[in-house]
Amino acid sequence: MRKEFEVSIIIPVYNRKNKIKRAINSVLKQNYKNWELIIIDDGSTDGIENILFPVLKKYPNSKYIRHSNRNTALSLNSGIKISEGKYITFLDSDDEYKKEHLKLRVDFFKKNKDTDLIHSNCDFIGNEEDMYVPDAKNKKRLIHLTNCIIGATFFGNREVFEKLNGFKIKV
Repeated sequence: MRKEFEVSIIIPVYNRKNKIKRAINSVLKQNYKNWELIIIDDGSTDGIENILFPVLKKYPNSKYIRHSNRNTALSLNSGIKISEGKYITFLDSDDEYKKEHLKLRVDFFKKNKDTDLIHSNCDFIGNEEDMYVPDAKNKKRLIHLTNCIIGATFFGNREVFEKLNGFKIKV
């Protein structure tokens, strides 16, 4: 496979037509430009394609796949399979990147050639009471998002995702 793009950005989406524009615009505003955008629609029913198709038409470095509603892991894995980039990263459909997000990560990998995968912190916006989620090890316990590794901040060499066969699909 020819690697035309250095970074593949995968956005899984499900019924987010009112939020996806912000995420896409944050990709378009990146000061690093050698990327492809892959949007995986997990069976949306809200007419999101009316928002997405004009973007896809305007930007030839974008791809779109739609499948029935299955789950986020399957959507991410679908994006990984069709990606071309040397690096793979993710963006949730209701999140956004800062302008220098991709450049900082590509520069880091070029300076740290032994690095395979990184994750980063996030700036959380919203009500503090909404920042708690069930602990993966104890569902009865809530933990703050600042104590979590946010999957949408992963940035890594494609080989890492290929060796792991993508994300585990829970049945």
